[in-house]
Amino acid sequence: MIGFEASTISCSSLLLANGGAGGEGSGTLTAGAPGSDPLTTAAALGGTGGTSNGGDGGNGSSGAAGGAGANGKNGNNQINNEGGGGGGGGGAGFIKGPPSPLGNNVSPDATP
Repeated sequence: MIGFEASTISCSSLLLANGGAGGEGSGTLTAGAPGSDPLTTAAALGGTGGTSNGGDGGNGSSGAAGGAGANGKNGNNQINNEGGGGGGGGGAGFIKGPPSPLGNNVSPDATP
């Protein structure tokens, strides 16, 4: 978990404590795709499309302080090609400070 506390916060760029996304599960023959890092206030997307039988990764959390990321999906099994489950998305941290100067450039919302 990410923790950030300050009596004043001054920034003109994004301030994120969102969770990263989980990776896609691999198959016997093909690797799964990695999950993404949070780059905006939206949830980071879980890994998908790397293999046809690995479970998709869960999205990272966003928007709720201390919120949980999404669960990864189960893999499926085909003849001689078993798929692993996708990783779960990371949980959000807390940003403790005055919310007014941050506007829409923060996720999750600051907790006073």
